[in-house]
Amino acid sequence: MTAATWESLPHGALANLSSSTRLRLSGPDALRFLNGQITQDARKLRPNLALPSCVTNHKGALEAFLYLALDPSGAFLLEAHPSLRDSLPARLEKYLISDDCALEDLAPSSALVHILGPLEPTRALLLPSETLAAHPRFGLPGADLWTTPARLPFWLQHFPLLSPEDCSTLEVLHAIPAWGHELTPGLLPPEAALDASAIDYHKGCYLGQEVLSRLRSLGRVNRFLAPLIQTSGPPLASGWSVFSLPSDGPPTPVGTLLRTADHPATLQRHAFAFLRRGTAGPLLAGPSPDHPLASLAIRKSLDDLSLQSSIPQPL
Repeated sequence: MTAATWESLPHGALANLSSSTRLRLSGPDALRFLNGQITQDARKLRPNLALPSCVTNHKGALEAFLYLALDPSGAFLLEAHPSLRDSLPARLEKYLISDDCALEDLAPSSALVHILGPLEPTRALLLPSETLAAHPRFGLPGADLWTTPARLPFWLQHFPLLSPEDCSTLEVLHAIPAWGHELTPGLLPPEAALDASAIDYHKGCYLGQEVLSRLRSLGRVNRFLAPLIQTSGPPLASGWSVFSLPSDGPPTPVGTLLRTADHPATLQRHAFAFLRRGTAGPLLAGPSPDHPLASLAIRKSLDDLSLQSSIPQPL
């Protein structure tokens, strides 16, 4: 992401997400069925709001990560990574037996964009059939816009277009894990702190609920997803090992770097890594224990100006 793009974000930008998996769930039993399949409480949904959720197996491990919204008729809209186009419908239909609801693939008939910046001008341009669902998908105020392929060019011409690399940079800077990168099948949601936003522990039963509730009562997992910032050395690289530096003894491997991104304004490099439970600083990173090249720190707060520059807010 360029510095100019970063500075323009408060005034509006758009990410085209039309390659994503998009489903519609409707019918009298849709709410009851959906709440039995996801970690989020779908009863919390409101018009013009989106909520994140996990789909887990009986062991509480991730099978999908998705966003929920409501269309104008009150049906549920589900959006997930393109790689889940076959597995997510199959996973849901596996349990759709006697429920009076229908699952529909919306990919051919819909388009999806995420708009950053002030939303009032966008609302003024909406058609009655379009849905605007607000949530900070990339760590900044914004909203998903569900529209049609015919209307997509109209929206693309109204905002500067963010590249996939720009979107990835925003996710890393704002510590937003993404499917296919930090989020993968088999991951326990609390390992990536998804329990803070995508799990409701009070709504009732769903597949994997017992395991996740037990993890919550234990209060710990064996590893955690850490947002990191480089403090010295050559630029961090994905795949490098992360080492803790004990007061006595050699560096100890504690994790591996995942995505990295440079802050467009400060040029400081940020990164993700899954680290062993109990890991603290100081930390080093490098291609091998014999060549730890860079120093880094766990970001304690995304608003800590000593660790990152100020995040622009929409006007």
